[in-house]
Amino acid sequence: MASAIMKLADFEDSIDLIQEMFDLQHHNARLLLAISILFEIMMAMLVVVRHFQSSETYLILILAISLFIVINGWQIYTQQENCGCFGTMVQMSPVVTLAKNCFLLFLAVSIRKKMSGRNSA
Repeated sequence: MASAIMKLADFEDSIDLIQEMFDLQHHNARLLLAISILFEIMMAMLVVVRHFQSSETYLILILAISLFIVINGWQIYTQQENCGCFGTMVQMSPVVTLAKNCFLLFLAVSIRKKMSGRNSA
């Protein structure tokens, strides 16, 4: 949610960052940024209202984090300095973001397993 808010606060500069990062035209970068912001807000709201227990929400969350890990790997490979996760407001290297996303993936799987164990007991 924090990343979505930061991208919204600095929307035009975030568009420029996405445009440069993925070599997109301005209108395509704007659309991609808007979709990512809406997706981040939607996922945060679903987790907050406890839809994390839903198999569909969990699957989307795992797929999104996995996609972010692939993007981070690509960013490391192409030697980018800023992952763009927080737009231009917070600079974070793709290596740090990769570690953060791997931790989030581990955390999501661990929480889900713990919740599954509790439901089967």
